[in-house]
Order: sequence, then C-alpha cells, then structure tokens
Amino acid sequence: MFPNKLLFLFITLFLLAACNEEKDSSPFKSSEIVLEVNSENFALNGKVIGNTLEDIFQIDDILIAPLDDEFKKMRENNVKLRIRFSEDVYYSVFDKILRTAVHNSMQPIRYTIGSNSSNVYIYDIREKLRNVEWKDEWANFCFVTLFEKKELISVLEFGNSDYFSNQKLMNDTTYRSSKLKCTQNYMNLSVLFPVKNSDSKYRVVFYETDSILPKVYDLKNEADLLNVLETVRKNENLQSKKDYDWINIFVRDSVDKVMTLNRVEPLIKIMANLGYRMLFTDGGF
Repeated sequence: MFPNKLLFLFITLFLLAACNEEKDSSPFKSSEIVLEVNSENFALNGKVIGNTLEDIFQIDDILIAPLDDEFKKMRENNVKLRIRFSEDVYYSVFDKILRTAVHNSMQPIRYTIGSNSSNVYIYDIREKLRNVEWKDEWANFCFVTLFEKKELISVLEFGNSDYFSNQKLMNDTTYRSSKLKCTQNYMNLSVLFPVKNSDSKYRVVFYETDSILPKVYDLKNEADLLNVLETVRKNENLQSKKDYDWINIFVRDSVDKVMTLNRVEPLIKIMANLGYRMLFTDGGF
C-alpha cells in the first residue's frame, strides 16, 4: 500500500508541475508583453508571429492582421505592451504597428529604438482623442478642415505660395470665417521630414491666431529646429492653444530609399525631450 501511495503522490506532483509549465508558457501570464520588431520578422515574447516585409510593409491595410488578433487577446487580459524596434525597421512599419495597437486600446505604449537604446518613449493619444476631437464642438470640424481638405499636407508638400494661389478659395467668406475660428483654438504644429526638392532637412508649419495662412519654416539642421520650437513655446499667444503640447510628425520616404528608424529617432528624441506628445503619420502623400 505504501508504495502505491508514493506512486499516487508522485503522479499528482507530476501533473501539477505539468499544469504549471503549461500555465507559464501562456503569452499572457505577465502584466507586460514585449513585441520585438526587426527588418525580418516580429515576435511576441520571443515567439515569431509574422514576417515584417510580407505581413506589414507590403500590405496596403492600415491594421496588421496577425498583431490585431494578438492585441485583442492582450486587451482582454489587461496586458500592457512594450515594443522594441530595431534601427533598420522602416518607418511605415513602425507607423502601422502603432496604429494597430491604438486600434486595440493598447495604450500607453512604451517603445525603444535600437538594441542598446536607453531612451524609452511613450506613445499615448487617448487624451488627444478624448479632449480634442470628441468633446470640443469645433475640433472635428477643424480636423476636417486641416486634413481632409489636405490643407496642412499641401503646405507641408509645396509651401504657402504654391498651395494658396487658389484665390477663389482664399476669397470664400465661409472658408475664411471657419478657418479663423479654428486658428483661435488650434495651431496644428507640424514637422515634415525630410523636405522634398529642398536643401532643408525639416519643414515646420503652424497656425497663429487670426490668420488663415500658416507660418512655414524650412530648416537645415536640428539646431535650427530647436530654435524655432523654442520660439513657438515662448509665444504667449500660442500657449493658450488646446493643442499646445502636441506635434504632428510627417515622415516621408526619401527619393533614394525608404526611411528607416535610425534616421527618424533623432527627431523623436528632440520632441520627447521638449515634452511634446507626438502624432505620427506615414507621409507617403
């Protein structure tokens, strides 16, 4: 009888151990999941779930199907997300991954760029969506005015003189009145990198109060960029804007090659150090 009891105890302990091992292998056992993304593949807690080129870069969909499914499971289990991007990842891949995470309410998102990076960035646009676009009666209208009409994008692309040569639009009373109403509350501070057909590295655009034409600055380096942003932050007329601490970052593929994160991170680092909260856009417009 005694050996049988020992055998029963051994089997019980073995089964418990087996159950614990199965539980430990679950990707949602901890409060944080690490997504690692390099130019070849992307993996959750070490388990490869897709090919970066085929499943992200080459698809037209904004959301990434393999990650969308995994993020849904993580959201149900209240799991937080940390992302480690390698420096050779394309910016468009970076943008799609953040969009997919936001779509599944995986915020705030902590992310790093580079294998040895000590800079941890946080992406969280919940307050932007909650306070600026939905609760303010003019926010949605201004968003439509500046983006769906492609005004801001056109200014970033061509500059003031090229886009605003449309005198019919400029003389439209309704348009002017609506635009002035928007610029009373929003400056829509934005930076484009890199600038097409120009010796400049950055183009900064923002709207001042009581003006339908934005300020446009073409800048050759990071020092010039810092000077302009410092001037903007010290401008008392702009400090009351509802989007004062937000900045839109438009990154386009350069003429000779696709933009990678090692070229974009210096811009992200500058904005983070200045305390800006960033909205990213893949500038393939």
